[in-house]
Amino acid sequence: MFSCEKVVLLGNKQVESLKVYIMGKKNKKAAYSKREEEKAKKVVRNLIIGLVVIAVIIIAVFSQL
Repeated sequence: MFSCEKVVLLGNKQVESLKVYIMGKKNKKAAYSKREEEKAKKVVRNLIIGLVVIAVIIIAVFSQL
């Protein structure tokens, strides 16, 4: 899209924002997939914690009988 020589003439602040914009377009799918993976890990972690809590409650209830 833009060569590095042309971008350098714009100034440092504009160069960084342009690089972020260009990289953002290229890495949009990768970032989305990483976010989805983090969400999935969070769901699995919460599910495991919930199951452990339920198991502890069941053990406590049956030990009282």
